[in-house]
This record gives sequence, structure tokens and C-alpha cells, in this order.
Amino acid sequence: MVEDNRINSFPELDFRLENVIFTKNNIINQELLEIKAEEEGTRIFNNPKRRKGRTLKKVIEDTMVGKVAEFFLVEFSGGFLRGCPKQYHDLQGGGKIVEVKAYSNASEQEENLVKKLGGRSKRWYHSDILYLFDYNRKTGEYKLYKNIDL
Repeated sequence: MVEDNRINSFPELDFRLENVIFTKNNIINQELLEIKAEEEGTRIFNNPKRRKGRTLKKVIEDTMVGKVAEFFLVEFSGGFLRGCPKQYHDLQGGGKIVEVKAYSNASEQEENLVKKLGGRSKRWYHSDILYLFDYNRKTGEYKLYKNIDL
């Protein structure tokens, strides 16, 4: 959760996200972003349960929405947050595992995500923190909705 305009999960970082708005165009490493979205999207597509009837193109587009938020956090944090080498984890930093989600209806997704991710606490794929971004499909803009300690 955001308190005093500062991310409480990483007090050692002196950056503010509450009023930051960004788009895919703000990502410095566009080439790597495209590669990672395509790799992850293809893995998702190859699993019929995760595909949910979408085409490969649509899965990659949906994956890109989350990858943009991940890349932004890495770049914005000055490298404190970085990609997590463990499978099914997004980022890591300060000894914590970070899950990043971006939705066009973040407020509607919050309760289900917290329930789902909070229930992972005793499993190997547990995350410590959720960064939940609101994504505007019309403008391509992202804004932090909340960060939540799980």
C-alpha cells in the first residue's frame, strides 16, 4: 500500500510512484522488452489452460501489458529491482520477491489477486509484494494503483 507517497515495502528506495504516469515508450530497452514479452507469451500460449482461447498474437499483446510495468519498475528503481531468475516470479530486490500485475480494471482485480497471491504464502511460488498498475488501453498509460505486502 502507498503511504506518504512512498512505497513502504522498500523504504531504502527514495523514489515516488504515486503520481507517475508512464507508457511503453518510456522503456529504455525496447528490444529486450519485445523479446521477453514474446518468450513469455509463447510459453503461456503453449499451455492450453493458460491460453484461454486467445490467439498467440493476443497472448503476446496481453503479456506485453505486464512486461511494460515490470521493465518500468526495474528502470525506475535504478536497478534495485531486477528480473527474478526463479521460474514464475517477476522481480526481486532487497531480498523480496515481487509480483507485477497491470490491468485496465485494477480496482476490480485487487480482491481476487490478494486472495490468490496471499494463498500462496506456503508454496514455492510465493511473492512478498504485489505491484498493481492501472493500465489505460486507450492511451497506453500506466499508473500505480497500489503496492501490497502479501
